[in-house]
Amino acid sequence: SMAFNSTQAFKIARRLQHKNGVDTRTQNSEANTLTFKDGSYQIVECTGVSASTLVLPSPKDGSSFWVSNIASSAQSLNVNDHNGATKATLAAGESCLMVCDASVWYLIIKA
Repeated sequence: SMAFNSTQAFKIARRLQHKNGVDTRTQNSEANTLTFKDGSYQIVECTGVSASTLVLPSPKDGSSFWVSNIASSAQSLNVNDHNGATKATLAAGESCLMVCDASVWYLIIKA
């Protein structure tokens, strides 16, 4: 495990605003592959007759995505890693935080 490279913390004296950081999308039983040009927050409504899939991009160390399958969704949402493995299945109204190191996506929390 690597340590941080500084003994002094980076301090933020203002609120954070993620410009263009929230993406909303409707998926109709299909798969959608993210890139790092997509927002860090993915708000998905699944309207199809079967589950939809959100595929994460190839890992870049320290990257993350928050993913929400909104409550009005008709189906579940599979969150898959770049190799196609399902890391989380979100029912309508559930969300998760996905993070990665340089090679693997990890599910941190699902609620």
